[in-house]
Amino acid sequence: MWWYQYAQRHGYSYFRIVDTVPHTDEDPFGRAHSACFYTWHKIVALKHLLPLLPQCELLTVIDSDTKVANQSIPVLDALVRDFNFTGPSMIAMSSEPDAPHNYVHSPIENKAVLNQNTGFVAVRNRPRAAEIIMQWLSCSRRDSSQSCEECLHGWPCEQCAWAKYIRPTLLPSEYTVLPCTHFNSWPGAGAHLVGPNCDARGGLVVQHYWTAKNVAAEHFEQELDKDPLVRQQLLAQVSEEKGTLIKMGPEDTKRVFGLA
Repeated sequence: MWWYQYAQRHGYSYFRIVDTVPHTDEDPFGRAHSACFYTWHKIVALKHLLPLLPQCELLTVIDSDTKVANQSIPVLDALVRDFNFTGPSMIAMSSEPDAPHNYVHSPIENKAVLNQNTGFVAVRNRPRAAEIIMQWLSCSRRDSSQSCEECLHGWPCEQCAWAKYIRPTLLPSEYTVLPCTHFNSWPGAGAHLVGPNCDARGGLVVQHYWTAKNVAAEHFEQELDKDPLVRQQLLAQVSEEKGTLIKMGPEDTKRVFGLA
């Protein structure tokens, strides 16, 4: 409900995605470890939504433990105005904190590279963006020439595939690395969780409570309108607006891969 209220305030469209894909072998990610199964489906959702929402110039997929620091911040406008998400840049994500466990070895670049986090992903609704998303998904297939099979079986899952196999093939102008302090931390994050590129008092634009999901829930609750009548009206609007709910099932996932 927090995100619905936020979208209403800024004139954005809000869609709640419910993933109904069963954890079975019929799904292209059926062989994925449980830790990765649903995180990979965020990328499936992006590929599914781009053609479904042609009226949207920018799309974001946001984790449930992620929120904008302040409801007054128009985050999509801020991406363009303040963080250079413009022109040929097709996709934007934050870097992870600069710590040893957040690096993976890229065989393409033959060096360790810092992961980016998919808790907040912004995508420009253009054909080139759809190509990049499909490249990202396709590396999970066993018959792919750019196989990222190891990224199906443990953290950092889809982030592993992006850092190792996808980002190194793109032009620097085609992606935007958002600053960790602004998009991938939260006030009160322990100093042991962050790095020199990511302040423990961070989350200046988007707050991502990746190890404090209970705190995220508390903050969502605290910031929702306290007026019971307003809350009731918001709940009614969310339930009545048919366009706010998108269900994704097995056929949607297979269709993305050209299997249906």
